[in-house]
Amino acid sequence: YQGMNSSWVASGVAAWGEGPHGLLVAGTYRSGHELDNQAPAGTPQDPQDWDSSDYMFRYTYDTESGNRWRLTANTSEREARTEMNSQLGYGRRFRWTTALAGDDSDNSKQLALDFDFSAGDWEQGMLRFYDTRAETDQLTLEERARAPSPVEIQRRFYYSQEIQGFEAQAFRPFDWGASEHRLGVGGEWNRSEIEEMRDGLQTSLVDGSSTNIILGEEMPVRDFPISETDRLGLWIQDEISLAGGRLELIPALRWDRYDLDPKPDPVWLEDTPNTEVVSVSEDQVTPRLGLVYHPWKHWSVYGQYSEGFRAPPFEDANIGFEIPLFGFRAIPNPDLKSETSQGIELGLRYFTAFSRLSLALFHTDYDDFIESRVLVGFDPATGDLIFQSRNIDSARIRGLDLRWEQNLGAWTARLDGWVLDFAAWWAQGENLQNGQPLNEIAPPQAILGIRWNSEDFRWDLGAAGTFTAAKHASDIDMSVEERFATPSWMTFDLTAGWRPIDHLEIRVGVLNLFDETYWRWLDVARLEADNPMIPLLSRPGRNYSATLRFSF
Repeated sequence: YQGMNSSWVASGVAAWGEGPHGLLVAGTYRSGHELDNQAPAGTPQDPQDWDSSDYMFRYTYDTESGNRWRLTANTSEREARTEMNSQLGYGRRFRWTTALAGDDSDNSKQLALDFDFSAGDWEQGMLRFYDTRAETDQLTLEERARAPSPVEIQRRFYYSQEIQGFEAQAFRPFDWGASEHRLGVGGEWNRSEIEEMRDGLQTSLVDGSSTNIILGEEMPVRDFPISETDRLGLWIQDEISLAGGRLELIPALRWDRYDLDPKPDPVWLEDTPNTEVVSVSEDQVTPRLGLVYHPWKHWSVYGQYSEGFRAPPFEDANIGFEIPLFGFRAIPNPDLKSETSQGIELGLRYFTAFSRLSLALFHTDYDDFIESRVLVGFDPATGDLIFQSRNIDSARIRGLDLRWEQNLGAWTARLDGWVLDFAAWWAQGENLQNGQPLNEIAPPQAILGIRWNSEDFRWDLGAAGTFTAAKHASDIDMSVEERFATPSWMTFDLTAGWRPIDHLEIRVGVLNLFDETYWRWLDVARLEADNPMIPLLSRPGRNYSATLRFSF
């Protein structure tokens, strides 16, 4: 049970094996409601009921030569029913809306066949073939009883993606002079077909007449053409051990190719006859060089230089979304370039049986950074808001990540069973083209926790505090519109576990102990400062959790 959304979860796993055969089945069912929030009393809420189910089947077969076949099937389904009360009457989009409800469903299926093998001098070989299919179907009912011409609008949004692909890799150890090598080669390919469509029917609440023209659009429409993408990647790397293992070098080279093939159909062409459809064919070679040095026992220092490549996503290159009545359009960018990056990471690690410490510093420069569907301005002829994906000529992200786990019993026997955990994260992103911050970056955060286990491991207790800095206005790009700046926040959680018998575990927790009101920046980063959903996106107040686990 989780109090943050009043949800119940039931899960079971069973495995069987005999000789070369193995079988595993697992299933999980979840049911709950909307996430709790700290909105002021009287704020319209958006109630939601949801349930989901996930199932997995896996069969393995070990060959006489020591290789393994593995067949895996997964299926997942989710249903959610929502009433959107917070948006009623808000802004140009919902000023006449008196009721808004949705019924959403998602389902996915995956079938995968893996072969783990060793052959000759090659080890850790892997071949994998997979087929994945996912669908989203969203039904929305909107009532506009206060409009000059009262109507009821039924909408449907459909999205599907099918992916077929394979992966392969293998490693070969060998010696060359005074150095030891572990050469790895591999590749992956996948093909995706993506289809999206919006449909709807508008019915007059006065005379009952119906039309498929909604908000100036004649349904059905597609926001981007049916698209097929091919991704191919090949890589080679060598793990080189020198000076008796004190120094490791890992040079690597990767080649990626991306092809986008849009397939306009009559639905797309009828709605957007004048929108240019572009194909994309991009490829890039990206090197990487890693270095690890072990100056003392338990200590290691490392550095890495790597380059990255990201081709324009299909929905950014060919989007064609427009609602004339509300005055906004999302337009394609046929000149969108591939994003490339050059990154450096430096760090140190300290690992013993009682302590783990790691520190990483990273700095990445981006050329043609892809920013998806941002407000770029207004159409002077119509006053419409124009959204478009664009390239930022140059951008930079830098930061640090610190993690420390310490068994306090190593310091003194009086603290046996106590463990201290600490983690801290900080990052900064800047659009070097205009000097504005990147809104994709969350504010700094630190987590401090302490755990205790009884000597017989029957009992455990834990306490953790999360400390997050404010997202100041100076850290937000408000050049187009004002955004909500999240304040700083602190939360404290308590957990406890009890194992009364060998096969039974009971866990309970009190989360956000002091009932703090707070927001996570990435939950609200895309919303304007006065959006009525902001109070509802505050995180849950004090809530409780309980888990019962039995194994046999």
